[in-house]
Amino acid sequence: MLFGGEQEQSRTIYLDRPHSAHIVPSWYGESVGHFEGDSLVVDTVGIAAKPQSGSMGLFGTPHTNALHLVERYRFLSDGEESVGRGPNPTASNPTLVADEIVRGGKTLRLTFTVDDPGAYRKPWSVTLDFLPLKTPIQEYVCTENYQEKDLLPLIPKAEIPDF
Repeated sequence: MLFGGEQEQSRTIYLDRPHSAHIVPSWYGESVGHFEGDSLVVDTVGIAAKPQSGSMGLFGTPHTNALHLVERYRFLSDGEESVGRGPNPTASNPTLVADEIVRGGKTLRLTFTVDDPGAYRKPWSVTLDFLPLKTPIQEYVCTENYQEKDLLPLIPKAEIPDF
């Protein structure tokens, strides 16, 4: 998975192996996936929790080392209603620009379940739908105090500092 904007990171989902015997906690944890029909099911464990770090902590989601996350991704079928979207998909999301939506494109549904007995009394789930957009993934370069001399000429420079 690629994430654009200021995060510009990647996440690996292994489709060819089970979880490791000894998982070292990390930002995104260890994710393994498989297909169930038309759904990609991703099982993740080992998301860092020292305290409230890792990808879950970034959003203030309480969790412990016992966190187990299961995600299900699938494209909606033709005619299948998108969650929480009426005729105007920009009404509930003011950051969404109507002209950027690919009309007739497939909507990707993500349903994820958080199971962490150390933080919650019972598992809980959320369903999100992602519309296809024309907007490309934006490049982000953090160059503050950059020291790699060979690459310095390639770093964008502003005529006027933005700080």
